[in-house]
Amino acid sequence: NTNYGAVDAPPCDCGDVDCTVGLDTTALEDDAPKQLTRDEKDLLNKIPVGAEATTVLVGTADFLKAPVMAFVRLTEGRSLGNLTEVPIPVRFLFVLLGPEDESNNYHEIGRAIATLMADPVFHEAAYRAESRQDLLTSIEEFLEDSLVLPRGKYDKDLLLPA
Repeated sequence: NTNYGAVDAPPCDCGDVDCTVGLDTTALEDDAPKQLTRDEKDLLNKIPVGAEATTVLVGTADFLKAPVMAFVRLTEGRSLGNLTEVPIPVRFLFVLLGPEDESNNYHEIGRAIATLMADPVFHEAAYRAESRQDLLTSIEEFLEDSLVLPRGKYDKDLLLPA
């Protein structure tokens, strides 16, 4: 696993950030396949074979004094139970937790990360990144090629190419 964020403490007090002592990993694996609804089957049929998911989790925790963020790339896609809408392996996880504060809109940061991961060029760069700096450089490149529109009502037909 590659962690590009700041995580203060490992799961136990041995000091090793890769330590899994005390983590119940069996809860992450499915015992039996879930029955899919018709909508889930339709969605799954539209996803290419071999696709992997990115899970973006954001929220608040009143015990935190400052935000904590992690961007994780797993060495291989893993089934993480019902974390995704349909059963496809998760390869990337983005987690952001912070104290409740009206000035911080963690939801918007989550939307921004999801937008980044939906971009094919950035997505490929996230697979290839070997360091935090590689990831930051890819974000900068994405932003250089992005057009940001101020708030307002726009005719989508004028904005999107035919």
